Amino acid sequence: MRAGYRWLIIVLMVIAPIVNVLIGLSAKGWAGDLWPIIGNAFVFWGVGVRLFTAGLSQIMRPQFTSASLLEVKNAGADQVVQELGFANVAIGTVGLVATLWLSGWTAAAALAGCIFLGFAGFRHVAKRGKNTNEMVETYTDIFVAVVLAIYLIVTLAGALQH
Repeated sequence: MRAGYRWLIIVLMVIAPIVNVLIGLSAKGWAGDLWPIIGNAFVFWGVGVRLFTAGLSQIMRPQFTSASLLEVKNAGADQVVQELGFANVAIGTVGLVATLWLSGWTAAAALAGCIFLGFAGFRHVAKRGKNTNEMVETYTDIFVAVVLAIYLIVTLAGALQH
């Protein structure tokens, strides 16, 4: 289960978005603006799918996050984990809606995801004694946050030129 979880995170945060970008570029004949494709792929997978599914898991089985990932063995942590789950579902839903139906929301979803994943990732960097699952989450969160930050900078620069 633990190795499967790590691979799921790697697929959702790294492999699926990169494959999505390659498919998007191929569909455009390997021409065109790269950053909208990158932004859409990373918002869909890294923000939408990842945070939505993480949130559902945290709401329905908070012990997995508290005990297995964070190694907190206190039943009182379940309420906090469930509330984190509500936030994850909210941000994930915005990411999915932005990429599936309201493309004008993509930058806003990227901003929310960048802030959340960036702060979460960098907070975990400082923690000593991380287990392997937490390490995978830490560095994939930072990876997606950095990609989203670059997307946002490029998008803002483009908007300012017009």
